[in-house]
Amino acid sequence: MEQTFKPLSREPAYRKVSNAIEEKIRDGTLKVGQVLPTEAELRVQFDVTRATVREGIRLLENAGLVTRGAKKRLFVTVPDTRDVALTASRSLSLQGATFREVWETLEAFYPLAVELATERLSDEVIDELEAIQAKIAKADEESGELIADAMSFIQLIAKGLDNTVMETMIEALNMMSGESLLQVIGNAPNPRARIAGAQREIVEALRQRDKVAARKWMSKAVADFSRLRLIADIDFDEKVVWCDDIYARTTQPS
Repeated sequence: MEQTFKPLSREPAYRKVSNAIEEKIRDGTLKVGQVLPTEAELRVQFDVTRATVREGIRLLENAGLVTRGAKKRLFVTVPDTRDVALTASRSLSLQGATFREVWETLEAFYPLAVELATERLSDEVIDELEAIQAKIAKADEESGELIADAMSFIQLIAKGLDNTVMETMIEALNMMSGESLLQVIGNAPNPRARIAGAQREIVEALRQRDKVAARKWMSKAVADFSRLRLIADIDFDEKVVWCDDIYARTTQPS
């Protein structure tokens, strides 16, 4: 007999609770900052056990859609860019993303981001980028801190693009590339001078609003890493290792 219908999904009750609340958040019925009913009230409204409600709420908390405030009351929230990037980067790492996959994507995004930045970054943000460059050029940092500052430089550019999707993607790429960058820095000659030199040229191009020069120097910086990874003997087909330590050190642009 021809099969016309697919089997019905048998979602757990706690997921149905989570989905129902999430739908109200997405359609605007529940707004950011609004207080949700208590767990006891939700239990009655959904006609489920308190354990089911708590598990449904846990899914929403993990997704960044609700948070607990005073007296453990639940408030509607939305995940910020960094939270989304964090979730994406960890998920891709768990799925087996390789250094090659990350780097090929990074090669496409970084030059485009800095080109857009020549039109969109304010002078104040460019000043902040120059301050990061100066710190890298002068400070005697250990490798982890050096990479954290280099990642902060890119993240600050992404933050100023007024493009949430690109900002999120670039931040996720930064998180996944940290470990491979750390391996390169530990084995490459004059890593500080290489990074600071490229950043200096990028900052100057941004000040001049020069798209061609900005893209050229960002592309050079990316290509330089590809050459240096051969020195560091990094296998680009290995899975990326998500580096919590480097991520925790990066500057979080306000």
